[in-house]
Amino acid sequence: MVDSANHIIECGRLLVEKKKELGHGNFIPWVEAECEFSQAAANKMMRASRNSYLTTNLTEEDAIAISRDTWGHKDVIVLICTKM
Repeated sequence: MVDSANHIIECGRLLVEKKKELGHGNFIPWVEAECEFSQAAANKMMRASRNSYLTTNLTEEDAIAISRDTWGHKDVIVLICTKM
């Protein structure tokens, strides 16, 4: 779950940079042409990357909160596997 949250944050950060690079009016067409996700998903990931509480040392609880905040899921199922 932590890796997933880190990927959301990094993707959002890269999208924010790309949006600045492309300039006004060019980002949405770029997302539609170049990305395998929607504009809405891009906006959610960019929002996640802007949150100041995020760090590189996320806990599982942080990751679950990021997933809920980003995708709007009320329930996140986490499976924890241990060595036997």
